[in-house]
Amino acid sequence: MTDAERFRRADAIFDHALDLEPGARTRYVEQACAGDPALRDDVARLLRASERSGDFMAEGAASIAAPLLDTEPVDDELRARLQRALGDGYRVDARLARGGMATVYHARDLRHDRPVAVKVLDSALDIDADRGAGRFLSEIRVTARLHHPKLLPLFDSGAAEGLLFYVMPLVDGETLRERLRRESPLPVDEAVRIALGVAAGLEHAHRHGVVHRDLKPENILLQAREPLVADFGIALAATGGARVTRQGVSLGTPQYMAPEQAEGETAGDARTDVYSLGAVLYEMLSGDPPHAAGSAHAVLAKRRAERPTPLRALRPSVPEHVERAVARALERLPADRFATARDFAEALSGRARTGVPRAALRRWWRVGAAGLAVAALAVWLFPLGGGPTRTTRFVVAPIRDADAGRPPTITPDGERLVYPGSAAQGRRLFVRRVGELTARPLAGTEGALSVFMSPDGRWAGFLTSEDRLKKVPIDGGPVTALAGVFRYGTASWGAGGRIVIAPHGLRGLTWIPERGGAARSLTQLDAARHESRHSAPLVLGDGRGVVFTAERHRNGPVPSDGELAFVELDPRGAAPPRHTRLGIQGRRAVAMVDGWLLYLTSDGATLMAARFDAARRRVEGAPVAVLEDPSGGMDAVAIARNGTLLYTRNAAGTAPVWVDSGGTARPMFEGLSGGFMNPRLSPDGRRLVIQGSSPRGTDAWVFDLASRTRVQLTTVGSVIGPTWTADGERVVFLSTQGGRTSFWSQPADGSRPAERIVDGDGMFAADLGGDGSTLLFQRQADGAWGIWAAPAAGGEPRPVVAERFDAFMPALSPDGRWLAYAANPSGRHEVYLRPFPGPGAAVQVSDGGGTEPAWSRDGRRR
Repeated sequence: MTDAERFRRADAIFDHALDLEPGARTRYVEQACAGDPALRDDVARLLRASERSGDFMAEGAASIAAPLLDTEPVDDELRARLQRALGDGYRVDARLARGGMATVYHARDLRHDRPVAVKVLDSALDIDADRGAGRFLSEIRVTARLHHPKLLPLFDSGAAEGLLFYVMPLVDGETLRERLRRESPLPVDEAVRIALGVAAGLEHAHRHGVVHRDLKPENILLQAREPLVADFGIALAATGGARVTRQGVSLGTPQYMAPEQAEGETAGDARTDVYSLGAVLYEMLSGDPPHAAGSAHAVLAKRRAERPTPLRALRPSVPEHVERAVARALERLPADRFATARDFAEALSGRARTGVPRAALRRWWRVGAAGLAVAALAVWLFPLGGGPTRTTRFVVAPIRDADAGRPPTITPDGERLVYPGSAAQGRRLFVRRVGELTARPLAGTEGALSVFMSPDGRWAGFLTSEDRLKKVPIDGGPVTALAGVFRYGTASWGAGGRIVIAPHGLRGLTWIPERGGAARSLTQLDAARHESRHSAPLVLGDGRGVVFTAERHRNGPVPSDGELAFVELDPRGAAPPRHTRLGIQGRRAVAMVDGWLLYLTSDGATLMAARFDAARRRVEGAPVAVLEDPSGGMDAVAIARNGTLLYTRNAAGTAPVWVDSGGTARPMFEGLSGGFMNPRLSPDGRRLVIQGSSPRGTDAWVFDLASRTRVQLTTVGSVIGPTWTADGERVVFLSTQGGRTSFWSQPADGSRPAERIVDGDGMFAADLGGDGSTLLFQRQADGAWGIWAAPAAGGEPRPVVAERFDAFMPALSPDGRWLAYAANPSGRHEVYLRPFPGPGAAVQVSDGGGTEPAWSRDGRRR
């Protein structure tokens, strides 16, 4: 029997089987396929695919583009339930559309005064009240961390009133499906441009471990002709990881569904989305999907038996390299397709960029330094919209006596780099002209840890290892002490002679005059929104406003991640003004250029630009990408008036080392490198638990020092500061899994799941010294860090050291009688010792500064 004959026979049996009751289908198929197991398997696959796909002619997802004239005012029960679920933050106005999986409403985000689309998942989906809702919200949180100009962002999500919903921007445009109904096929250049934009968004998501699984023209929105991919990862989240069998709802649409996905062989990977994008592009170029047919089962059967008609046979104007790329994307076997969306895009465009608006680049310098890579780019940032022009690259050799120890900055005129030297040079500030090979130290700046520039470029401000904020003339001169600020704080110097400071602790911003003086409060944390810290201030050009990052549930030294916010800087104000959140997730604001606010995404992979109206305190339009670094390592960014953009990129990973009493370090494990921190040896000294990077974030790893093997203990992606219980049987760590900040305890061998033991916002740095019955940790309360304790088996925490100053990093002696910790009652951080659990006074035991005490095994040394 030929393939064509097998297809016709299987299709006929399949058609007849669909007309039978489910109980009679198996008996009929066995009889009709008697003696041909391969034919029986083909029919069985078609039946399974049909059950999972439903009626693909009904749109599986409702549009979230905004044809506002077509909105339908309704006052039904679902709308009322949705309004109750959303609370006072949103006003539900009208229903936009209804699809197979969801209903979409037009609403108003009252906090940010902007229109939004709220999508409510159909209650008939297979989502149970507990496990399904948890899975849905977990998947939504993963998707919400994706930030890319070609992906429609998520603003909010929740489960209430028996509803699962999420909130997105209301796009002023149309779906690709609506465009194809008006005009099909599309011009070749236009179709390829849209596909390249979608591929860029897919590549970003795939790098973060998220696969779309339901890419189709209905889920591609066109805003100002630029594509936006919607509903990323929502299909799998809505079904709890399994396919939905209810008629009319599918995880994937047959015309665009990869074969392995349709046959239920796998949940899919990047190649699954590559197939779907190939099918969408095929339709944009030819006018029809690659396997057009009148029913779902006919599409699936036809795809098994036939290859798509070559594009150039249908449309000779399609370039040969585009035809080859689409054909490979549509290969039936995943192994024969492009491995990544980026590979597909490069084949479509001859290794061209994916069409994301970005700056035109003129020069590029790269400076190698110990543990740090610095790239300086001279750019014309605006207008946005062009691709890269001529780029010249050359290497600037590092200077032995002036290696960069911390991130550099650039003077406002773009002529000089200023950076703290490495520890070997005493951490002095160095000044180096761009393009030269010599650096000049600034006298009196020993101990400098971070640096920022005055608006006129005449002064460099810096924080020191002695917890002081100072300034020095850039051309050399006397150093002036301005205030006491914790060494890991950050600052921004604005016009009008004011320096805004983020003090690093869990608190709001402060500011001081540039001549020095007492710090004055600028912002207060919004407890109702669970804000834990205000960080990364950027004083705007006129000195009257500050953009900063409002972090949520921050508990340790991890990269900033929160929502950008704005506050007016009014020196006459008697009380801190109210700040406004801008609805943009990011690590930090970078600069304000010609009405565009530049900011770094949370993952450090993209520098974005958004139109910002400071007078109205709002972002206008969709952000666009200016600069991308797929490694995700961008961090400190500075921009000069001549268009030079300077950013740092972490080039080297970290790994645990042994350090002897003489200060000599040697690797624990040869060749190991990654994002490791917070190492803790087990009580018997045979194992090491350490916080390390994983595809989802940070997790706990356990190393066996004798066998030199390692095991990833957790996979939640939010583990901070793992440590051992006194018996070495369990590991305790901080995590935000489940939406709450908690300490968790898990067997060190991973034999059982973790158990939550203590809840509370603002916690960090667990210690289980002594007999291990008491969990000590630092916690933020009333604007200051304090030391708290709770029973290690679980219970209510109580304050141990709670003062107006900061007290943190507790360390209990092995015998459980003494508590060591760091505090700053004098304005400088020192190590203190006090009896535990008390009573008794604290005694300062360090005299040169200290922040993280630790005990020797015998308890005689700290």
